[in-house]
Amino acid sequence: MDGHTTGLVVKYDMQTKKLVRYQDSLYHTGISLWGHIMDMHADNDHHIYLCTGSYGLLEMDSRTGKILRRWGKDEPIRKLPVNGTHNILIHGDTLVLASTDGIALIERRTDQITRITEKDGLPVNMITNVQLHGRNLYFTTNFSLGKINLDNRKVVNYGRKYGIVEEAFEQTNNQQLRDGRIVFGSVKSLISFDPDQLEDPQPPPDGTLRRHCSWGRDY
Repeated sequence: MDGHTTGLVVKYDMQTKKLVRYQDSLYHTGISLWGHIMDMHADNDHHIYLCTGSYGLLEMDSRTGKILRRWGKDEPIRKLPVNGTHNILIHGDTLVLASTDGIALIERRTDQITRITEKDGLPVNMITNVQLHGRNLYFTTNFSLGKINLDNRKVVNYGRKYGIVEEAFEQTNNQQLRDGRIVFGSVKSLISFDPDQLEDPQPPPDGTLRRHCSWGRDY
């Protein structure tokens, strides 16, 4: 299946060798309900999770195109603070969602939602990509790259020392390679790293006052 702009999802049927279109209810009016399809991810049970630009997160039956569940700003139970979603990752029974208001961990069986935002140490709430390695969740904002440990919520940001200089991660563009490396794409480059070899930045040593000069006298 493939997601397009303006609320259109297309599936290629391998048996009939034809394209099947699924679209939102307003698609033919020229006013898209879903907005852009930002990302999509399939599980092994014929479910497709769609990140939409303006209608939250959708769970679709890949065989029929029927929307099974929705997480969004106006949902009474599966409520998100915003409808702008960027990137979805399936980890067992947990959905890891990058959105315009931080990161959401959604338990598929119970619908319990745990949010991670600026209040928890994220540099900003605009999260564009997520990749999980063990209990460390690597993420990009629209201008930076970092990670958060899901157990102790420690946030680490990678900057100039790691080659992250004036990068812009505006689109959903990431992948974990077979050799374990993680790749994030910015608007001007691809950044790859081995998460097992990536050391956390260390704070500079404390300064020591060795000399003080005042009115021509040394102290």
